[in-house]
Amino acid sequence: MIINKLYRYNRARGGITVSLNKPNCEYTELVRLMADEGKRLTKNGEKLYSVIDQETAEGWYEIDDPNKLENEKSETPEEETSGSVTENSPEVASDEPAESTTNELTQ
Repeated sequence: MIINKLYRYNRARGGITVSLNKPNCEYTELVRLMADEGKRLTKNGEKLYSVIDQETAEGWYEIDDPNKLENEKSETPEEETSGSVTENSPEVASDEPAESTTNELTQ
């Protein structure tokens, strides 16, 4: 987890700014928590975040990203099924052209 210090302050003409740069005015310190690659941030194990700004990092921790785990499972090759194709199966070849699959409209 990466933790950056942030500064929240009121702008002179209204509005609030949150910045990495320390201002020359009254400010409140915050922290920006950023999850490492393949991880998500949580405080309660239910709500997950990649990046979140908070008053403190206390109580926050990383867990493995459940979406990434699902993607990895779907990308792993399935085991070969035995008996479906044998190594010595003859290949079928033909010198004849394939049939046309184009449908022509007639009026």
